[in-house]
Amino acid sequence: LEAMSASDLAALLPALALNVHLTELDLSQGWLGIAEYQVKLVADLLSVSPSLTEVDLRRNNLGPEGWCQIFDALRESTTSKIAKLELYTGSPHYEGENIGPKGTKSLAAYLAVSAS
Repeated sequence: LEAMSASDLAALLPALALNVHLTELDLSQGWLGIAEYQVKLVADLLSVSPSLTEVDLRRNNLGPEGWCQIFDALRESTTSKIAKLELYTGSPHYEGENIGPKGTKSLAAYLAVSAS
């Protein structure tokens, strides 16, 4: 699978944000690529979608900065209802998501304020 282009994501994500029936979103397996703009678009979607409860972002190699954008957007959101956030593959053949110390700190801050 190829990563979605920034223009594809820019066209798709606003429609997803308005979809009140969308409860699960699977963007795993490299759909996001590693472009900062793409990560920002997804972070914005996750923070404003009131119906989304499950998100899979595994294998996107977002790096510490990308993960911080995701976790910070969720932490600051007043509408997010995400209860399940898939981050890690658990495979010994995959190096992981490279959340790093900065991303881990941002994740901890998000978990500290999340409802469940």
